[in-house]
Amino acid sequence: MTNSPPLPGERGFGYALVAASALILWLAFGISGLSSASSAGAFPMAAAAVMLVSAIGIVHRNRRRPHSPRPPTTAPRSVRTGTDILPREVALYMAILIAYVVSLEHVGFLASTSVFLLVSLWQLHRRSAVTLLAVAIGVLLTIQMVFGTLFQVQLP
Repeated sequence: MTNSPPLPGERGFGYALVAASALILWLAFGISGLSSASSAGAFPMAAAAVMLVSAIGIVHRNRRRPHSPRPPTTAPRSVRTGTDILPREVALYMAILIAYVVSLEHVGFLASTSVFLLVSLWQLHRRSAVTLLAVAIGVLLTIQMVFGTLFQVQLP
């Protein structure tokens, strides 16, 4: 654990993670409740529970970190805080995620996920097109096998 002071917005982001994780857990419970371990909501509930426990741990850790004044800088506080909280790379990936979610309903799961995986892999790894295509196909096949075959979830 580090004893350095938290970055701007870090504590607030931790609380936002707790709230979002609790909401996701509640929504996942609404899928099928606790009807069985192989029900459609079992995996989302397990993932949301892990997210919630992790977020609570982050908030707890951040509460124990010391407060200290920020070092002086020439940039205005709003600009400095904005780049600390939301770097350009994070904002770009958020835009990619939003485009993926919006395209799911209009284009369908297979096409949206294929494009999302290719763009994400290119953005994060910058490998050759053949490698990216192979990884994207492998991930899509794995998703189909796990959710379509094992959990018998109808993919959109």
